[in-house]
Amino acid sequence: MAARFSKGLVGVVAASVACLGVAGEDSANLDQIQAMLSEDVAEATVALRDRIEVCNQKAKDRTVPKLDQDKLNDLGANREQLLTAFSHLHFRNSARCEQGERQALAYSLGVLEKVRRKQGKASSSPREVREGLIYPNLEELRYRARYKKLPKDLKSHLETGIGEEPFELVPALRENGLLKQE
Repeated sequence: MAARFSKGLVGVVAASVACLGVAGEDSANLDQIQAMLSEDVAEATVALRDRIEVCNQKAKDRTVPKLDQDKLNDLGANREQLLTAFSHLHFRNSARCEQGERQALAYSLGVLEKVRRKQGKASSSPREVREGLIYPNLEELRYRARYKKLPKDLKSHLETGIGEEPFELVPALRENGLLKQE
């Protein structure tokens, strides 16, 4: 399955590159291609917006993860470790839910930018925008780095208890007694 997908992906990329090469110096053809690619970006943007809504709804509809306090105590988990784990797993699960649509939009933006550069036009989609779509931000990376340092048994227990589906962070923290009382 993966090999078939990879071959299909290579075919799509090769066809896209060939299409761009056929345009040559014909600006009308490049304008048509740019218009088509702009439509692709618009469609990918809508698809991402819709996917974010689906993922947010999944998180809202999901039962809040409640971990076994006795097991956490046996594993020696402290509040800071649990806050780190919940935060990292929240970011990770949300990103995984939206990943395909984010990558599709970043790809569409990249192809459009390539054509615009060929036309000598300014970039319509700065690299930072594409990177923001597909790469985690610094805060997420900090949580991930701290999470990786947690004991293996604790991470295993947390990943089993929390799972891979998106969840709402604040209700999960509240349910597990991790929010400070105000």
